[in-house]
Amino acid sequence: MILDGKKDDVWEIDLDDDTGNSDELDPAVFKLISEQIEQLPPFPMVINQVLSMIEDPNVTLADLARVILNDPSLTGNILKVVNSAYYGFNSTISTVSHAVSLLGFNEVKNLALSLPINDALFGKSRSFGLSQADLWVHSVGVGVCGRKIGEKVRYPVPEEAFVAGLLHDIGKNLLNDVFPERFDQVLHRAEEQQRALVDIEQELLTVSHATIGSWLAQHWKLPDALTAAIQNHHQPLTAISDGDAGIRLEAIIFLADFLAKFLSLGFSGDRYLPRIRPEIFKHLAIKPEDVVSMAEGVERDIQPTLRPFGLEIDFKPITAEDKTKMAGFFAPLD
Repeated sequence: MILDGKKDDVWEIDLDDDTGNSDELDPAVFKLISEQIEQLPPFPMVINQVLSMIEDPNVTLADLARVILNDPSLTGNILKVVNSAYYGFNSTISTVSHAVSLLGFNEVKNLALSLPINDALFGKSRSFGLSQADLWVHSVGVGVCGRKIGEKVRYPVPEEAFVAGLLHDIGKNLLNDVFPERFDQVLHRAEEQQRALVDIEQELLTVSHATIGSWLAQHWKLPDALTAAIQNHHQPLTAISDGDAGIRLEAIIFLADFLAKFLSLGFSGDRYLPRIRPEIFKHLAIKPEDVVSMAEGVERDIQPTLRPFGLEIDFKPITAEDKTKMAGFFAPLD
């Protein structure tokens, strides 16, 4: 099921494509979701600009400040955050250049990538379904874990894995908005039956959040790697082949999603943890013990990313028992 994102004003699904479950898709569900997608604001282009800059070793803080200034919403949000109690500066910071010089490149980079996504997709308060704060913490957790994995496996742009983590569950936002009562049923059934949310979505709604997220990504004309990671983050093996020349982002986000859930970083709708098959480790060229080591360093990276949003998590140190439990998910099924 491929979404045509190349047209400027119209996007549509190729129902003859054999990569999806188009025969099972309820037309009424698709109509409501597509209408909601059409109403969403454009994807923040500043994110693509920041990602491009990160690849350039010669980029400076002044260059980053200039890109931020071209986005009035991001400019306002960064100044709001930098003047918050979290940073505790003695005087008011009134310019982006001053903010950038005080915060440093890495901090501003994190804010420039995460603030627009939070503003566009996680800004609504809801009295039903998933808590937006919990889902945002989970998404940041997957982003942070994804970046750590990306650095470990030498993915060309680890920050792309960070952005993919922030975006991987965007389909849940749409399901929360369009089908609040039915999505509540999905959440309850996932809890009662201890099953994967993505499977129950398919049963009750005829479409999963991963597929919906990929529709939105293609509507926004996101890079192919990000779109594929959103679509396949629950089933990366469908996208991995022996002939792959490089690391697939899907594999990184699949493993990052597992880590974020195992570490209880926020809540994304279910507590189901998949087994990590040997093919994933082979593709990423890492060992199970590498994943345990990365898990131990997550707290250091996630807390600074969450605090500007007024969020904090009670991160418990990983115990020997936790390591043994995690290792159990790495064993192949008999």
